[in-house]
Amino acid sequence: KLSCLFAAKGYDMIAVDISPDMLTEARAAADKAGVCPLFLCQDMCKLDLYGTVDAGFCLFDAINYLKTVADLFALFDRLKYFIAPGGLFVFDINTRAKFEKVYGDNTFVFDEPDLFCTWQNHYRPRQGTCDFYLTFFVKEEDGRYRRFFETQRERLFSAATLRAAIGAGGFEIVGIYSDCHFAPADKESDRLYYVIRRRDGR
Repeated sequence: KLSCLFAAKGYDMIAVDISPDMLTEARAAADKAGVCPLFLCQDMCKLDLYGTVDAGFCLFDAINYLKTVADLFALFDRLKYFIAPGGLFVFDINTRAKFEKVYGDNTFVFDEPDLFCTWQNHYRPRQGTCDFYLTFFVKEEDGRYRRFFETQRERLFSAATLRAAIGAGGFEIVGIYSDCHFAPADKESDRLYYVIRRRDGR
């Protein structure tokens, strides 16, 4: 959706996702919006664009889905080849406060007109991971509900680890904010937005 919004404003967009199914959905949305980003099916830790870009973004806690610290370093190592010197990269990250106070071992229930979902969490503080066990009931066209399951895992990355990976990739931190209104980050922030700049190499 964000790629479509930027494309509609005249930006040349490259959209990357590891899932062919998600890219199929994205292509349908782009066709409906009358825009044509370039869609690439890639693992972001093995990013390979067709040259450099002036800016990039990775949102909706996608980085928390990286499996290891090595994956985090690999991501920023790849980005240094494709974000132009002086270019910006913006990403968000779920914080310790989110893992401990929101995720925890809590259960959530979502009851929508065409969807019913239960979401159970299991947080492992020592490992810094939280597993999500999701059960979906989706209403089909014939009125029946289809049930399916998903298991997901997010990883908590400390501020020190993030700074190390950002620096190792040749970036510097411009700002860290607690929301889209550029409010300052604090210990209670459950999501942080990092704005980082590619060093020019001089």
